[in-house]
Amino acid sequence: MRVLVLHLDADSQAPPEIEDSILTAKQIGETLTKRGHFVQLAPFEANYEKFAKEVSEAKPDIVFNMVEHALGQDQLSAVAPAYLEQMGLRYTGGGPAAIVATCDKPFAKEIMRAAGLPTPDWAVGPHWHGLKAGQKYIVKSSTEDASLGLDDGAVVMGAEVRARAEKCFKEYGGRWFAEAYVEGREFNISVIEEGKNLRVLPLAEIQFIDWNPAKPRIVGYACKWDDSSEESKQSARVFGFEDEDPRLAAELARLTREAFTLFGNRGFARIDFRVDEQGNPLILEVNPNPSLDVDAGFAAACAEAGYDYGNALEKIIAAALQ
Repeated sequence: MRVLVLHLDADSQAPPEIEDSILTAKQIGETLTKRGHFVQLAPFEANYEKFAKEVSEAKPDIVFNMVEHALGQDQLSAVAPAYLEQMGLRYTGGGPAAIVATCDKPFAKEIMRAAGLPTPDWAVGPHWHGLKAGQKYIVKSSTEDASLGLDDGAVVMGAEVRARAEKCFKEYGGRWFAEAYVEGREFNISVIEEGKNLRVLPLAEIQFIDWNPAKPRIVGYACKWDDSSEESKQSARVFGFEDEDPRLAAELARLTREAFTLFGNRGFARIDFRVDEQGNPLILEVNPNPSLDVDAGFAAACAEAGYDYGNALEKIIAAALQ
């Protein structure tokens, strides 16, 4: 099969998340080549005419879409699958509608709340309706991923939300919102389509080990991208929760399936949760095109389920060709 792996372009100043995306594209290409596919890699081109010409010349049977943002913005990552649909090509991962809906986090929360799925309360500027001065919040980018702007200062009391959001805007631009901070356990749950079945992969809990009690328990930018950081060294992905609490595990799996279906995801996805101190699961985010780095959460969940990396990639391709 002819596979075109579409990835982000980068220069020498590329941040870690961009470098990671390109490295992942190379991992996918090498793995699929070893499995007998004819694979080409190509950077995403925002100009549609150039894009269509370059992709057409590759004559792909399937495009492995690893474009996580476009024109410097995560919220524009839907441009890549929109272009591919315009060309009538099959591609992996979420479609434009799923990406647009989930990339705008407050909008995604509106959709989940309307559908009856649990998600923490939130408030958005400039009016910040519903913001409670005495409640703790985490201030997040409304449209950017990769834990942009998430550090110890991201968790503030309601009275400090406006100042934090303004600080983040000055530093990074874009829109910011405040989500009620949930003191509890964190889960990243991956799902993959197998034919007509949707399989929830083994549940991954992010544990904070010997964590400084003065620091909020969050997977911030340093935790995610700086392996030498204290946060990275003192957090770990742990499997086996299903045996510890089957009831809660079943509820997390149910909500994962419902969230996947609600947003029209395809092939694979990752749903992030917090479980509060009363044992109630709350959906934080839905990622319709999560990282496929061999060391990232999705690949780890596949390995825990008994799939090797190449087998997981084949399943994603198969779902795209259905």
